[in-house]
This record gives sequence, C-alpha cells and structure tokens, in this order.
Amino acid sequence: MTRTVLASLLAIGAIASPQAGAGELLLAGHVQRVILQPDGTPDCPPPCADLAPLPDGTRLVCVTNASGCQTMEMKVDQVYLGQAGATHAFKSRIGEWGPSFPVTAQQIVVHQDGKNVW
Repeated sequence: MTRTVLASLLAIGAIASPQAGAGELLLAGHVQRVILQPDGTPDCPPPCADLAPLPDGTRLVCVTNASGCQTMEMKVDQVYLGQAGATHAFKSRIGEWGPSFPVTAQQIVVHQDGKNVW
C-alpha cells in the first residue's frame, strides 16, 4: 500500500510539472541486476583524467573518495516522467559510503536527474 501511495504522489507531481529537465526520469520497476565495477575497467574509467604536468612544471594531484562504479538494471513497470523502454540501466560512481543501488525483489521508484540517481 505504501508503494502505491508513493507512486501515486510522484505521478501527481510529474503531471503537475510536465516541464521535466533534459535527461530527467522517474519510474517504478523491479531490480533485475546490480553490477559493481572497479576503476579502470571498460565501463568504469578512472575518476581523475590524465594528470600530466602543466607547462610551468606544476604537477596536479587528484584526491577522491570514489571507489568504482555501479550499474542497476531494472525491468520498468511504469514511467512517470521522461522516457524509458521495457528495461533501463542506471549508472553512477560508488562514493565514500559504498554502493547505493538496492538489491531487492520489491518494486522501487527511481528518480534520475542528469548523473544523479535516487
């Protein structure tokens, strides 16, 4: 019941605000797979670009708490905002606190705005 109420409220908000930003997506669905990848693999480039010395000889340093990448593949049940097919993959960096994509059999609601996924 809680999922239905939440989905309904999100759907009403999406209808009331039809001018979604480019790349914005709100959907409900079921997680099919969560994949974790370390930095340097083909689907997870290093978080810092090539840090070649600057022309004056200064060297740049990259400090990050990123610890890899995560991908969540979902079977889409309902799209409330934006466009998605029957399945959709969400990708993001894994931050300081570890993976954030849920591993659950329950239906979930996901909001994506650019690179941010909730």
